[in-house]
Amino acid sequence: MGVPGELEIRLRHVKDGTYEEELRLVDPEAATMSAPVRGLVKIDFPKMRSLELKPDVYGDELTQCVFADKDVLGLYIRARTVMSKHKLRLSIAIEPSEHELNDLRWELLRDPVDKKLLATSDDVWLSRFMFSKDWRSVPRHSRTQLRAVIAVAAPTDYAEWQLAEIKLDDEIARGRNALSGIPVEVLGDTEPCTLDRLIKALRGGADIVYLVCHGIHRSPSAPSVYLQNESGQTEVVHGKVLADRIGDMAEAPRMMVLASCESATRLEYSLATMLADAGVSAVLAMQGKISMATVKGVMPPFFHQLFIDGQIDRALAIARGGVRAHSDAWMPALFLRLKNGQLWYEPRLTGSNNAPPQWKALCQCVRNGARADHRAGPRRGHVRRNACAGK
Repeated sequence: MGVPGELEIRLRHVKDGTYEEELRLVDPEAATMSAPVRGLVKIDFPKMRSLELKPDVYGDELTQCVFADKDVLGLYIRARTVMSKHKLRLSIAIEPSEHELNDLRWELLRDPVDKKLLATSDDVWLSRFMFSKDWRSVPRHSRTQLRAVIAVAAPTDYAEWQLAEIKLDDEIARGRNALSGIPVEVLGDTEPCTLDRLIKALRGGADIVYLVCHGIHRSPSAPSVYLQNESGQTEVVHGKVLADRIGDMAEAPRMMVLASCESATRLEYSLATMLADAGVSAVLAMQGKISMATVKGVMPPFFHQLFIDGQIDRALAIARGGVRAHSDAWMPALFLRLKNGQLWYEPRLTGSNNAPPQWKALCQCVRNGARADHRAGPRRGHVRRNACAGK
């Protein structure tokens, strides 16, 4: 597949509605680092909010704002040209103090040349880079070490809260199927999915948390999820409470998938940003009232692709592309704290460029039953010793 190129777009506030925009390109084949390109971008936030019910127009307007500066546009075009043989990881990096920028629907950003939606492109892996106050190190796990938690909150009184029914058995089966091949703990099947049970399950060490529940965002400061109480009925849990409980754990989950509506809405105070700040390395959340059809269309291919190489942003790009005909295909939003976007790694030999030949020679020695030392005999030992050294 090759190493992808990286293009980071970082924005910093200058004055009301005006931001310094910095683009930095990393070419995987280049031996040197190129200087970043800077420009100014002006954003009319009232106008953007007025276009939220018109996704196509919204995307066009946001694209014009981001690529208005000719130098910025030039670097982007050069990046797409240079990376024509590679994939391009496009990261939107927003300073922690620029909360209003998190409210923009970056997943509607389009290519300024061909006007195609970037979020559903297989060639561009779009994500938001999240700065966090959490200083805990993120352990690297191999695929064989992965562990997942499936948590489904299906309250029995959903009709009283005017909520759609969550079909418990179907959601658990869908989660198990998507996460097949790794150990899974399920919450919500035999006992209600309460906050305490969820936290207890996460304390056991969870790489992937797949949370299916209803979500709500009644005001800019009150993102909440609908879990259950001990009786199985609805219990509203404030996003900050959930994030604080996770932040208190010795090791936060590496990735949380929030299959709930409005988990990334009003992003300056969204549940997704709260969880990222609490130490979760990657959060996949939903903007607005995403349809269940789109959720069902995104989740299975996302996990399937994720288990191929552990590249989270690549997996989501392909999954979103599969539902590109849906009007809400842009709603899944990925928030990353991992610079390389890797959920897991494949153990392998590392070192100089001649490592593969050395490895082949070593394997050949093992197959031949040879020993690479002087005890194999003067002449024969010399040959084996050289072979095993990759010479």
